[in-house]
Amino acid sequence: MGYDADIVVFDPEKTLTISPETLHETAGWTPYDGVSVRGMPAVTFSRGQILVQNGEFSGKPGHGKFVVRRLIQ
Repeated sequence: MGYDADIVVFDPEKTLTISPETLHETAGWTPYDGVSVRGMPAVTFSRGQILVQNGEFSGKPGHGKFVVRRLIQ
């Protein structure tokens, strides 16, 4: 049908302690610093390409594509 799809392979056993270094942001701080979470994405696909695997981001600028949402009736 021509719809775009992104897929995340989820590991429910993986744990992570959140810190500014573990997040992809520029603020340099997070209110969640020190919070431990369980369950993390293992691999993230976008438009058929791997964007994140084993915590390493490999996406390229301009890869994303805005998809206009329409109401399906």
